[in-house]
Amino acid sequence: MPMRLLAAILAVSILLMPFAAALEGELFSLQESRLFLDPGPGFELVSEGSNLSRGILSHEYALTAGENLTAGYAYLSVADVADRNMRLIDPGSLVRLISAGALESLQDEGVVVVGNWSASGSMGQNVPVHILGRKSSEASGTWDEILAIYPTGHLAVWDLGNHQYAVLISFFDQATTRRIVETLAIRPGPPSPF
Repeated sequence: MPMRLLAAILAVSILLMPFAAALEGELFSLQESRLFLDPGPGFELVSEGSNLSRGILSHEYALTAGENLTAGYAYLSVADVADRNMRLIDPGSLVRLISAGALESLQDEGVVVVGNWSASGSMGQNVPVHILGRKSSEASGTWDEILAIYPTGHLAVWDLGNHQYAVLISFFDQATTRRIVETLAIRPGPPSPF
């Protein structure tokens, strides 16, 4: 008897399936992409890892001038926003929000903004760049200690398109920092084997 009941339920289910409402849900998937930048010859980009927090997947990188550590150093974070509500925020507003948060965090570590300049991003947009300096000669945080080694720093936050954003803290000279901002782009990764 149970086998007949199961067969009947299965038959009715198959007959009614075309009339059932379709279901859908939100799905965020990771897509392999490639980071591209051209700061010039002799530079090295090292992945420092990834972090998923509150709907943002960020990839952290260190950029050096190879063995020439006196030439500078840069910290680069590329954030991929997956949170539905954050995706609704205008990209320009989100850039300003991220930039304000980064500046506040740096100021807590003894860093001050001493000037500004701008560059063009790889999508042609204007990218404000803040020139960073030390609040005092007494080191009070990690970034302040780095500024004790390198004379000035630069902070830039900008939209890379497709809900991806760059945060750059560069201790290279202005020309190298400009080249990083102007050439940084996200490109599609290799085709999927599926």
